[in-house]
Parts: sequence; structure tokens; C-alpha cells
Amino acid sequence: MKKKLRKALAFLTAAAMLFGLAACGTQPAQTPADTTAETQPAPEETKAAETQAAESTEAVTQPQPAETTAEEPEALPANGIVTDGKGWYLWDESNHVTREGRGDTGEVGMVATAKYEASAAGMEILAKGGNAIDAAVAAAFALSVVEPNASGIGGGGHMLIYTADGQAHFLDFRGTAPAAATSQSWGGAEYGARSVTVPLEVEGLWTAFTRYGSGKVSWEEVLAPAIRLAEEGYYITPTLYKDMIDTYDYLVKDEGLSRIYLDDGFLYEIGDRLVNAPQAAALKKIAAEGPDGYYTGEIAEAIIETLDENGGLMTLEDLANRKVRELDVVRGSYRGYTILTTPFGGATVLEAMNILENFDIAEMGFGSEKLLNLYGEVFQLIYRDRFDNLGDPDYADIPLDHLLSKAFAKARAAQIEFGKTKKAEKLSVYDYSDAGESQDTTHFSVADADGNMVSCTQTVNGIFGSKICVGKYGIVLNNVMAAFSTSVNSNNKCEPGKTPNSSMSPSMVLDPEGRPYLVLGSPGSRKIITTLTQVLVNVLDFGMGIQEAVDQPRVFNDTEREYDYEDRFDAAVIGALEKIGYDLHGSDDFNKIFGSVQAIQYKDGVIYGAADPRRDGKAIGY
Repeated sequence: MKKKLRKALAFLTAAAMLFGLAACGTQPAQTPADTTAETQPAPEETKAAETQAAESTEAVTQPQPAETTAEEPEALPANGIVTDGKGWYLWDESNHVTREGRGDTGEVGMVATAKYEASAAGMEILAKGGNAIDAAVAAAFALSVVEPNASGIGGGGHMLIYTADGQAHFLDFRGTAPAAATSQSWGGAEYGARSVTVPLEVEGLWTAFTRYGSGKVSWEEVLAPAIRLAEEGYYITPTLYKDMIDTYDYLVKDEGLSRIYLDDGFLYEIGDRLVNAPQAAALKKIAAEGPDGYYTGEIAEAIIETLDENGGLMTLEDLANRKVRELDVVRGSYRGYTILTTPFGGATVLEAMNILENFDIAEMGFGSEKLLNLYGEVFQLIYRDRFDNLGDPDYADIPLDHLLSKAFAKARAAQIEFGKTKKAEKLSVYDYSDAGESQDTTHFSVADADGNMVSCTQTVNGIFGSKICVGKYGIVLNNVMAAFSTSVNSNNKCEPGKTPNSSMSPSMVLDPEGRPYLVLGSPGSRKIITTLTQVLVNVLDFGMGIQEAVDQPRVFNDTEREYDYEDRFDAAVIGALEKIGYDLHGSDDFNKIFGSVQAIQYKDGVIYGAADPRRDGKAIGY
């Protein structure tokens, strides 16, 4: 009873603090580092709360007993600090996420993910002799367990692969519209059963593993860490706890979500260990049977049954006919370096770099008025081009050669006047054609000493995706359909079998000699593109190390003069930008809406890993 009382008080306190700050599927302008997920007990229980993490967790009665439980880990310190055996912790006694210690160095390999447990899963496979692709698959499945708010086997992703023989490959497994989905039948659904695309995560990871894995580890071995995490549990961090608060109403309404992610209707507390036995069962079936264990048989039937109960469009045939595409990698250059990226968001990153190449960035200086003015104008230009042109290349003729030409970039650069801002033309047809994308995605980067590299962004789109969970197997289904445009004239309109446009931009950089140099990517919806552009400039123009580059404050602007920035820039510079005419919106020093970059750098025979302090990222080297 006391535990339930504490949970009720904790939830009411946190909800009151955050009320009005977040709409469904979006995050407030607030950083995890500055977000204290307050769990203040009643005064008479203050002392008990200080040692709460060491207490035994009472048995929880679930709607379907034995499927999921929450356990308190025996080794969890009383103050709720999570360690990696080296003294590093993710959050402190006040439930503040720490900013330091996110990076690492290695010689054999590096795994940088949004969760320590997933980085450890990838490193476990590298230690067994697997290559970066094997490790990436292990990390991806682990993220599916420990970061259910952002990605999972009910979603999909974009994976850029570079193999030791110098070949680059791009796998698109983000998710496709069901065969019955049209602009009319879909109806612009943001959440619910009609927002779900065919989930291609499992097929995508299988494709990567079977085509580009080392052959030295088995499929069962790469899934083993994820199965272990689902069975033994993972920690509720302040970041995950806050996402649970933001979507509490949805968690309560859906039986599957409520059964797994709530404790008898209450939120689990920071430091609780969540066990997801149904998902472990699904992963075991996938480990034993490969993707057919997911797309046919009992799991597939459970997915369709859940969607049918909620008015969905997907069928068993859609699952059986799933298809992962290998599309051409987009290549460009910047000051002698080669950039490898994707024809979706990555193409817009490359356009931005092409325009910036026309200016002496290093001479401007980081954080200067001139540089931030330049960013504001470049970002307006690239987003107009993006909204007007990009979409699924199988359904429209996308003029990438034109958009990514140096001549086009030079012409765009000539339009920029320093000390001024030009409000971009209103978009006549397409409007914000990918406005349904969510910032709540995840990214991870993996590299090994042989030069194999993986940059992967995976997602269920919104926080907890469609807000529907296949309770029998613990699968959170995506709401990727929300990323289609409602305009029937848009390249990004909904059509059967089509993949919606995406800002996801997994990228890599080769040095002027053609050797592996950088691996990077980020979540963040439209801010993915501007975030990666700034990190690339920080390294390639300002010579920063990769963790330093990731840590720097960021800005964002798109087709309007509205200009978002993290509040670590010089106040005089911000004042100068305001005089230029930007509509400025400041945020906290480290704000998760500006992405969560996980990146790797090869330098002087050492592999450096960087993880973004804006969320839960941790790099682990070997």
C-alpha cells in the first residue's frame, strides 16, 4: 500500500510539473539533463524514499499475471545511480541525467547507442569475433527492448553500411503502407491502427546480418542480449520516465501498453527494473525461426488481430509480402572529404554542406553572429527544396542530381546576404509534408578496426508509436503512416506499398585518402538534418574531436524566420540575430528536441566514440 501511495504522489507531482509542456507525440523545450523527474514522497516517507531503490519491489498484480513484472535490481545503489562497472553513472541522486562521460575509446571496435545496455549488447558480439554489422544487429534488437518509446520490432529504420572492402550499402526498412492504404482510407491518422505501416525492423536486421555479417556469430547469438534484457529487465531512466508521463493517457487506454508499461495503472518509478516477458517470447521465436517467425504464424496473427480490433487496414498478406529495399547510396564531397548518406534526409544534409562549402566557415568562428546568420539562411533554403521535391524514389522522379550539384549549391549560396534574412516563400502545395515525423526516434553507430561501419536510425515514429501494443508479444506498433502528406499533389502522398519521406539521415565520412573517418546520425525529426550539418561543420571546419562536436549548442531554422537555439550561445550574438529579423526561441542548455547524436571517429589509429548528453546515450569501446 505504501508503494502504491508513493507512486500516486509521484505521478501527480510529475504530471503537475509537466502539464501543458508537451503535446501528444512531441516533446517540450526541455533537456533531460535539466529534467528532474520529480518523485517526491509524502513528508513522513522522505527517509524511506532515499533508500527506495534498495528496497524489494512488491509483487504486482497484472491483468494477465506472469507475463510482465517490475523487479528492483539487487545491485542498484540506494540513490538510483546506474553504473557500468567503471564508476560512470547516467543519473545522479536528484534524478538529473549527467552530461559527462558519454564517450569512450577503443582499438578493436566501438558501439555508440542511445542506451548503455544496447551498446554493451553490441560490444558483446564484437568480443565474440563478430564484425560491426553483427554488433549493429545485436544493438538494434537490444534497443527494441530498452527503448520502447523510440524504436522496436514493431517499427523500422534506415541503415547505412560500409564494408571493409570499400563498398557502401543502404537498406531501407522504415515501413510501407498496407496494400489497402490510400489517401482516402488512411485519412491522415496520426495514431491508432490506421497509422501503422508494415513493420520492417526484423526483416531489415535479418537482411543486414545475412548479407553483410561476418559469419562468425549466429543469428541466435546476436539476439541473445536482447532476450536477456527482456527476461531480466532494464532500468527506467529519467528520460524514459518522462516519456511515460507524456503518454500516460495512451498507456492507460491501451490494454497491451498498460499491462506492460504500467504498474497496476501507475507509472513505474525511476530506477525500477522493467521485465517484458511477452517480448522475450517474441524474440525467442524470431531467434529460432528467423523473420518468418515474426511475419507468419502466431506473431503475425496476433499483430493483425490487434489491428483489426482497432479498425486497421493491414492484413496477413501485407506481412507475408514485406520487402526491404537496398537503394543507391548518395555520395558527395566537402572540402576533400567524401560524404556517404541516404536519398531521404541525408540528401538534404548533403545539399546544406554543398552550400556551406562556398563560405569560409573556419574564419567566421564557432558560435559567431555571421555563422548563425548563415545557418539560418541555408536551413531555410534546403527545407524549401526538400518539401518541394523529395519523396519515395520508387513513386516519383526525384531530381537529386540537380539538388545535389555543386552548381545548384553555388546559386543557392549567392542568394544569401549577411546581416539579413529572407523569409522563404510559402509552400504552395506541399506544406510541411513530413510534419507527422516525430523527434522520438533513436540512432546508433558501430565501427570495427577492419573498417566495417554501420550508421542506423530506427524508429516507431512517435513516443510509443501508434499507442497500440500487441500485448501477447509485447510489440509496440509504429505510427509511421503519420509521416505521409495529406496533400494528394505531394510526392509524399500516401499510396499502397509506399514508404513515407523521412528526415532520418544515417551518414558516414571518408577522409581525403578514402579511409573511414566518421560515422554519425541522430533522431529529431526535421532537426536531424540541421543537427548533423552542424556536427559535420564542427569536425570538418573547426577541427573538433567527435565528442566535443556533439556536445556543442545547436540551432534550427526551416522555411520560416522562426529560429530555435540552445541557450549556450553568447547573449550579444543572439541579440544581433534578433536585430537581423529572426523570430528567436531559446531553450535549455542541452535540449533533447535538438537530437541525440551517436557518432564514431577514426583518428590516429584510435576509434573514438561519442554519445549525446541530451538523452541516455553511451559509447563503449573495445
